[in-house]
Amino acid sequence: MDRFLIIRLSSLGDIIHTLPAFSALRRSFPDAEIRWAVEEKGKEILDLVPGIDEVFVINKNKWLRSTRSIRGRDQTALDFQGLVKSALLAYLSRSRRRIGFSRENLKEPLASVFYTERCLSFPEEEGHVISKNLKLLEILDIKESRFEFPLRIPDDIFHSVRSKLSMMGRQNGRRIVVYNVGAAWETKRWFPEKWIELIKMVRLPDAFPVLLWGGEDEKRLAETVAGRTRVGVAPFLSIKEVIALLRS
Repeated sequence: MDRFLIIRLSSLGDIIHTLPAFSALRRSFPDAEIRWAVEEKGKEILDLVPGIDEVFVINKNKWLRSTRSIRGRDQTALDFQGLVKSALLAYLSRSRRRIGFSRENLKEPLASVFYTERCLSFPEEEGHVISKNLKLLEILDIKESRFEFPLRIPDDIFHSVRSKLSMMGRQNGRRIVVYNVGAAWETKRWFPEKWIELIKMVRLPDAFPVLLWGGEDEKRLAETVAGRTRVGVAPFLSIKEVIALLRS
């Protein structure tokens, strides 16, 4: 049996951008065992993905101890992250084949020393990171251009989201406009004035605008914007609920 270990530890957006590569791998190897190493926060996304045989949570505080669970010589490790820590994880997994990007396409070129195989270098300027991830699979003779996101959301999650939106005053049938004011890095967040300007530009009839947030700092930002735009601030939503909201 073919066995694969996908390494994409974080962040949430990058994990989602790796899903098309997983889908292509699963289509090409329908009977293979595919496992995924991820940090705790990303597990909530992978729980929604059918076809992953096992998800390993890598504890950032007990990193070396966490590597024991992913060991397997008879497997191929695919490092989609391209950092020294993810490449080292591939090495510590004792995988016979450790596939990664070329030095020219790595965020941290030193990571390449831990790989047994590297894909050919390619220009990244015009392509999306999803295309870059699919490029890694060419070593396995997989050539894929489709972007497929195999997320299966349980009905109870959709029901929870509809209930919370209903409590905010949304009536069935009204289109939802989502403004996600959050970002993991403060330097990537817009100032309130920018959000206010955007919201005033996007005035859609019969729309139900919602401000999303993740942490307390983001909630304060959302409340500031809401106070000057009359757009409702959503209650706290889990990652699964956010995905369900966007699917709605």
